Amino acid sequence: MNPKLTNFNDFIKILLASGFSIGGGNDEGVYAIVDYDWLTVPPGSPIVWHTSDPETDPWERRVRVLDERSDIAYAKCFFKKSGYITREFYPLIG
Repeated sequence: MNPKLTNFNDFIKILLASGFSIGGGNDEGVYAIVDYDWLTVPPGSPIVWHTSDPETDPWERRVRVLDERSDIAYAKCFFKKSGYITREFYPLIG
């Protein structure tokens, strides 16, 4: 996991800098800002799945992105897994 990621705003900053991210851990080697899933949360991680906390729960993040941002898309787009892509990065893979 990116050590700078502790909340939603950190996620947005990292996503805008990287252009895209798969929604969570994956076996395909696709870049993920949070590179683990809800079953493998590292001890002491500030990012924890399925807590309903909109600041630290990756599951809640997808709703916030769609509600609050017009420059980021969320969809099933990487090996049938969820992911995010920025408006700036989309033309490079779209």
